[in-house]
Amino acid sequence: MPRRRQDPTIRRGELIDAASRLFLSKGYAATSVRDILDEVGNRTASPSVFYYYFKSKEEIYQAVLRRHSERYLQAIDEVVARWEDDPDRLMMGVAPLFLATLTRGGRGNEAVSSTENLLFSLKLREDLTQRFVEVWELFIRAKGWRGTNEEDVHQAAVFVAGGIGEMVYDLNYARGGNDDPSPLMDRMVDFCAGALGAPEDERQRYKGVVHEVRRSEERRVGKECRS
Repeated sequence: MPRRRQDPTIRRGELIDAASRLFLSKGYAATSVRDILDEVGNRTASPSVFYYYFKSKEEIYQAVLRRHSERYLQAIDEVVARWEDDPDRLMMGVAPLFLATLTRGGRGNEAVSSTENLLFSLKLREDLTQRFVEVWELFIRAKGWRGTNEEDVHQAAVFVAGGIGEMVYDLNYARGGNDDPSPLMDRMVDFCAGALGAPEDERQRYKGVVHEVRRSEERRVGKECRS
């Protein structure tokens, strides 16, 4: 009986999943094509199997980044659709997604040593930043801290979203990550509050909110690991 061929889309997805796990745990440089095939369960497969789906390790790295970016944007869109008219719940919904980028680990600086990967990651970063500009516009407009002029609201959102994006990039790529993101979280809240003219009591309240969100995420992840 002839062997049933697997859907190429499914196999390609499995390779991306495997590469994503390995890049996170081992790092880009330490992960080989052979490692990816082994992780997927093809320990006897020739590397030609990999190259049927991807022309290089760089290409699968970019596919991993693209998948994470698409899922991230989808999650943001779902939060915005639910809490667009409630700025506090909007930020509480977006915060766990954002905090995940601070605790993912500093493996990015290995991968972007490649010019092609660097340019690709910068393009995705630009797309994410633009989406966060839209989120910040909703928040700033609702809070009224920058008045009602739409251009002022937009420019404040661009400034905050861009500044936070640079902080995250500096942490995960330039500095290689940090096991404790708490100090950076506090600086981000101070940065945003200062740029937006938030009252001091609001500054302190949002620091508490961000840290509570982080503790909740840690409890959730710990529970998942034990189950």
